Amino acid sequence: MGGPKAVEGQPQFRDHRTRLGRFVGDTLHLPPPNIPLRRKIAATIVDVPFPHEIIAIHDNAIDRAVTLMQEEGYGLIALFNHSNKRDPEEVYKDLMLLHPYFRQLEFNIPVGDHQMKSYMPPIANFTGLTVSRVFTPDSLKHYRNNRLPLPPKHQIKRQFAEYTETSVQTLEIGGVVLLAPQGGRDRRLRPFHAFGPIQNIVSAANEREFTKIAFLVIGVGEKNRTDYEIENSLLAGKTFTLEIAPCITLSEIEKEVTRRNALLDARRGILPKEEQKTILTYTIDDLLYETMLGVVPEGYRPEQQINQATL
Repeated sequence: MGGPKAVEGQPQFRDHRTRLGRFVGDTLHLPPPNIPLRRKIAATIVDVPFPHEIIAIHDNAIDRAVTLMQEEGYGLIALFNHSNKRDPEEVYKDLMLLHPYFRQLEFNIPVGDHQMKSYMPPIANFTGLTVSRVFTPDSLKHYRNNRLPLPPKHQIKRQFAEYTETSVQTLEIGGVVLLAPQGGRDRRLRPFHAFGPIQNIVSAANEREFTKIAFLVIGVGEKNRTDYEIENSLLAGKTFTLEIAPCITLSEIEKEVTRRNALLDARRGILPKEEQKTILTYTIDDLLYETMLGVVPEGYRPEQQINQATL
């Protein structure tokens, strides 16, 4: 079912050339563009004005992600927190520099409807990226603040459906989906929307009988910064920090979610009937949120963290 599945050890690229590029290349029998080399050069150059520092990589997360993808045919969802415009580009750039295997992979990156510029598709094609246009909460604010007519609902739904479909196809061929699960920029981490983009992608993949999905949770910060007001610039010259949580597979997450829900059910059973509904079901999003909470900078954490007993 669906698109081509990943062949273990053999990452696959879509043909990102423009129609003219394909015509010229095929006519002149030119070799396909060297995407890994382009990415290495671009990341190395961009890292000069936009430097980074790795705070920690827990439990050899990068090596485990590469092993799962290269040897077992997994796709990867890389999640990161989001406070300014540079975060998605920073994560993508640093993955290119952290391990050469990432330079060989298909990437799908969502871009807010209000942020999609005409120069983005050509740049994406040059570096072998797929950019998916999505309507985010920030897009809604942009339209309302500028008194612009909102796109019709069917168009918004179609964008999200296309993003979900492209994400699943990317995972199936052993690629990477970059995703800020908060849905937009925010000055502090907040719980992920249950049954939001993460769950939608996982559910769509399950429908296509593809379950080899791994998660890489990345905390992004700025060196020597203690507050994270939303920024509209790329903060050139500022050093960004990355802390990477242990790589975890979908099956591992689901087992932990099942375990915690069993404990919740047991607790729910001893409460008076009118109080039983106060204990909510635990989800994949909850576990991934907890994981990200452990790697984001202190200044990006919620002002008041709810102290819950360890389950």
